[in-house]
Amino acid sequence: MIKIGQVGCGYWGMNLIRNFTLNPHCHIKWVADTQEVARKSAINNYKETKDADNYSVLLEDPEIDAIVIATPTKTHFSLAKAALEAKKHVFVEKPLATTVIEAQILCQLAKTENLVLMVDHLLLYHPAMEDLIFRVKNGEIGEIYYIHSQRLNLGIVRTDENVLWSLAPHDIAMILELIGDEPSYITAKGGTYLQKNKKIEDVIFMTLAFPKGETAYIHLSWLDPHKSRKFTVIGSKKMVVLDDMEYQEKLRIYNKGAIIQATHPEIWLGETLIPRIKTTEPLKKACDHFIECIEKKKTPKSDGEAGLKVVKILERTQQIIEEN
Repeated sequence: MIKIGQVGCGYWGMNLIRNFTLNPHCHIKWVADTQEVARKSAINNYKETKDADNYSVLLEDPEIDAIVIATPTKTHFSLAKAALEAKKHVFVEKPLATTVIEAQILCQLAKTENLVLMVDHLLLYHPAMEDLIFRVKNGEIGEIYYIHSQRLNLGIVRTDENVLWSLAPHDIAMILELIGDEPSYITAKGGTYLQKNKKIEDVIFMTLAFPKGETAYIHLSWLDPHKSRKFTVIGSKKMVVLDDMEYQEKLRIYNKGAIIQATHPEIWLGETLIPRIKTTEPLKKACDHFIECIEKKKTPKSDGEAGLKVVKILERTQQIIEEN
């Protein structure tokens, strides 16, 4: 039985508690949060869990095998570092850290101590994305030409981080997994409208260019009239759209495209496949994967190194936006 201590009992923290509690191979022994109301809400719903107002209680408990971190981004590094130094496995919300140096330190610590370090790149555990990844890796889509991702909404506007650090980790993690390489060139432009005094970007357009010619375009905004979670992959054989706003038909594979013949372009229009995908909560799959990796000494799909690659792109993109 893997015993867990979790720090952070906010909205997403409660989702994590719920999913880890559903796993029969683990038990959340402690929850910690600076807000007493949040802590009490957690233990009221989960009677076998105790609360602590000090993170050190979790770190000093010899029974605790792993620490789950569901706190603001700026605290991820210090909390994860302390947990790894206490020889606890770590599951941390995205992004892994706020700088490349911080992410590198965490990766090295996990490697030195032989501990599992996993970042919650949630959409890698989305059943529709898993289906898409499988089709790309098996060559069904052909050579990837470009990827277009939209993550838009008129929703939560954060005051402690911009739309890049809040939303982009999802899309970047998916793009890196599909292309299997890191970008060689990045361009980006951001717009600040609601919090100009803090210089917090509400909308960002970014482009990632990869060594073999693939390109990924990402549009992020929490200031848009449409809620969109759409991911499009254009390949040499097929085109795919993953629309997470669809209730059931989230993935569509289009057997259509174009090729250049000797004298003219030729377009083919084939059938559209809507695969039946089992509905499973991605967060549950991620939580279960973390526990399995601890038990079986496996490397997580979204390990520290994967988190580091995402932070590299985030940090560079932020620099480009500020330079512009």
